[in-house]
Amino acid sequence: MNRETLDRFIHLAVEGAGPQRRTLPHLQDDEQDLYQYLVDYADRNPSGLLLEQERIPWDYAYPILLAGLRRPPGLTTGRRRACICKPPGCSATWPTTGL
Repeated sequence: MNRETLDRFIHLAVEGAGPQRRTLPHLQDDEQDLYQYLVDYADRNPSGLLLEQERIPWDYAYPILLAGLRRPPGLTTGRRRACICKPPGCSATWPTTGL
């Protein structure tokens, strides 16, 4: 998820547990920016801020997901992540999205 999505659907967010870690090295830049915002938010408030992705309206999320699936290899805007469920020797990767 990115900060734009959080800001757009902040009315669906709830107070909850803050982040448990301070560094997550495998996030894209926009995901890392959002994570840092959430860490800072938890430092300034008695609890953390949570927006579960299941609460984001499908009509917003679906086109973003489709765009990520349709993007040809090599044309991603962020890093590519290796599939975590791949068999040994597989070099498959999947594009990341802004969600």
